[in-house]
Amino acid sequence: MVESIGDILRQAREKRGLSVQDAHEATKIMVKSISDLEQNRFDAFANKVYARAFLRDYANYLNLDSAALLEAYEQQWAVKPASEPAVTGTKSGTAWKAFGYTLLIILVCAGVAFCAWKACSLHRAVQQVKQESNLQETTTTDVATMPRAEPVAPPKPSPVENTPQPATPPPPVAPQKLVVDVSALMPVWIGVKVDGKTVTQQILAKEKTVTFEGKQSVTVRAGMAGAVQIKVNGQTQPSLGSMKTPGEKTFTIQESAATAQPSSQ
Repeated sequence: MVESIGDILRQAREKRGLSVQDAHEATKIMVKSISDLEQNRFDAFANKVYARAFLRDYANYLNLDSAALLEAYEQQWAVKPASEPAVTGTKSGTAWKAFGYTLLIILVCAGVAFCAWKACSLHRAVQQVKQESNLQETTTTDVATMPRAEPVAPPKPSPVENTPQPATPPPPVAPQKLVVDVSALMPVWIGVKVDGKTVTQQILAKEKTVTFEGKQSVTVRAGMAGAVQIKVNGQTQPSLGSMKTPGEKTFTIQESAATAQPSSQ
């Protein structure tokens, strides 16, 4: 009988005389996740990225060939597309050609319709700009033709001692972008979205810091909320949560701008 991936992991751990708790303390992988690995229950993980990451880290900890186990995982758990029936006969080939021509015609029509829509939208935008420009010119002309009152010489003020006034510091400029630094207090899985697009999913090593820049928002997810430290534009943020639960937070340019403005007295 061929041994499963879970059997190989469990036997390697028992051979080294380690308990599941020992493995948890050494790898920071949750006890439930270790049990799922050893029981070959890869469908218990949130997604394939989690399963591969935990399998690789646990195999390396047990001094096993992680590459071979990952390949076995792909063979056993990867979704295989259903095989398509072979197309035979002249009639089938003709049908496929007719379908291809029809699809090509549809795509061409869609392209023409899209170009027409873009041209119409551009025409409306140009007309709107012209109307706004004409309105602005009319307003400027009206203001220029208004009669001006004759200037009246102001009374000469009596000389007074000039008292130097303290210079008022300019208000801080609101940030134009988000700069988010994510630092790992221990090995932890993170996923990051910048302006709504996923840019990374990785296991971040202890004491390692990665930086992300966004124009509108940056979302940070962590497998262990308390295992990451986050700074936004140089300002340390509160923890995402405890070590026992995942955490997630979205940082926006509006929040960063509000933080940068001086507080009212």
